[in-house]
Amino acid sequence: MQCVCIFLLTKKHFFDLINDLINLSGYESYSIYISVSRNHNERCHSYRPSASTNLLIMINEFSLSSRDGLYLITEKDRRYYYCNIKTTNLLPAVLASTKAEDSGCDEAIFHRGNTITECAHSNIFILKNEELVTHPKSELILPGITRGLLIDIAKANHINVCERPFSLKDLSDADEVIITSTTKLIKSANRFVS
Repeated sequence: MQCVCIFLLTKKHFFDLINDLINLSGYESYSIYISVSRNHNERCHSYRPSASTNLLIMINEFSLSSRDGLYLITEKDRRYYYCNIKTTNLLPAVLASTKAEDSGCDEAIFHRGNTITECAHSNIFILKNEELVTHPKSELILPGITRGLLIDIAKANHINVCERPFSLKDLSDADEVIITSTTKLIKSANRFVS
């Protein structure tokens, strides 16, 4: 049995819905996640212009970590290529995140051989000799929104940004390691283990 609820959501109703969600949560600091997708049938991956729109809104309490910085662990990148395309194939990220959590760490840094790509749920930068370095956009990373914002902020403040591969040794020799994501925003890491 399939239940379908169809209604039109005006801009005002949309913002009222979000405000109601904020008020009901009681959170002082929060992040809101909004997902909009189109589908014309249950478990169907094809696209039809006449497909209905599905809306998901989630609110999470946002709190700063009590630590000075994130703890990271390195993990072999076992993902397929085309990491730049967001999919539901999250098993490698889930396994790496579980290993990180079991090791007392906040995030897992993926590497292919000696090359750092990104993290399980974040992008990664190193700062060395006043140069901000991050893996270039390619099929090996998901180009995060916060990643792009940090690059723009750095350039606007005359900080040299270099999008190039960097190594595990570069990571350990960095003046600072920075993690960016929608949920973590921009955070410094103060320890990593391999």
